[in-house]
Amino acid sequence: MSNEEQFPLAPLVNLKRLSRLRVFALYAAINFIKSDIPRGGVLQDISVVLHTIISHKIEKISFDFTIGDKHPFVGCLGEDWGGLCDEVIRISAGRPFQFTLITTVAWSGKPFGERKLYKHIGDKISSLSDFPNIRTIFWNPICWETTGGPPQ
Repeated sequence: MSNEEQFPLAPLVNLKRLSRLRVFALYAAINFIKSDIPRGGVLQDISVVLHTIISHKIEKISFDFTIGDKHPFVGCLGEDWGGLCDEVIRISAGRPFQFTLITTVAWSGKPFGERKLYKHIGDKISSLSDFPNIRTIFWNPICWETTGGPPQ
């Protein structure tokens, strides 16, 4: 994970004109260690972009987040995971839908506290289980130990 400046997406990305959008995928290296974006603002920024989706044909949203943070993961834990889930629910609009969230912590040295972080994120997005039309796939390196690899 580099210490490069992080910038907001919302001023740059508007998906309203993509009325036939079927899949939205975003890979983001999110640096919580040195970020000018206010606490909680990274996922809020992504939620603003998602709010511009008006397509009634969208079937899948995928996020692959490389998280630049360290124990106790204050930046990542303070993010608006619920707001992100609210946008997924809105976009799915009761139709069959797949939401994939892949998270990996970028670190140098021995990992410390990652299991707790992944559990926290999993707990936050578990609200999506109340919506049977939304197939939620949450993957992290701890899952690799039990599944043998990332989701297909």
